[in-house]
Order: sequence, then structure tokens, then C-alpha cells
Amino acid sequence: MPRPPLARERVLDAFEDILVRDGERAATLDATAKAAGVSKGGLLYHFGSKDELAEGLIERLNRLLDEDVTAMASADEGPVSFFIRTSVMENDPLDRAIIAVSRLSQGGYAAAPAALQAMRTLWADTLRP
Repeated sequence: MPRPPLARERVLDAFEDILVRDGERAATLDATAKAAGVSKGGLLYHFGSKDELAEGLIERLNRLLDEDVTAMASADEGPVSFFIRTSVMENDPLDRAIIAVSRLSQGGYAAAPAALQAMRTLWADTLRP
């Protein structure tokens, strides 16, 4: 799968950072564009609305979660030990995505709670066997 354009990732990084640091209300399109160092038009080229930004962040969470579950399932120490060892919040990309999507959930973005529940279910299914 090809990497997304750098500007698109900068916009998502900025949106995620604002969500983590200041919460959902502060994560406006204008604030996100400014933090990403792009014009509002540049932001809108990649994400036509705040909802599309949120969808992009949930896609990022799902991609990082897939990588985490793959590593968990193939860990030499076993999935439970891997999960415990890596569950300490260390400001890594997965941790930040989880926090950001949690902020979206707190702000009432409808798809966020479902994404977080799917994450918990996937982890449980991976750990259960």
C-alpha cells in the first residue's frame, strides 16, 4: 500500500495533536490547518470537513491497531505478555491515536465509540486463545 501524501499526514498529525492536547472543541479546521502549516484550502484538498478528518484519524487508528495485533499474535513471549508489556502509555503513535479517537468520542463524533469498541474486541479476540 503506498504511503499517503506528506501534507495529508501532517494535517492528520496536527489534528491528532490538537485533540490530544486541547480536546475536540479546539480541533477546528482553521486550528488544524495552522498547526499543520498548510492553508485551509490545502487542508480541504485532503479532508473536505472535520468529519473527514475524524474518519482519517479512525483509519489511522485501525491501521496502527492491525500492526499491533499482528505483532501481538506473532510475539515470541505470547500475546498476553506482549499486550501487558506494550500497554504502558508511552506517547507512541498507537497511544496517541487511541487518545485522539477517545476525544472525538467525548465530543460526540458518532463513529468514534464504535471504533474504540472494535479495538477492544479485536484485542480480546487476539488475547483469548
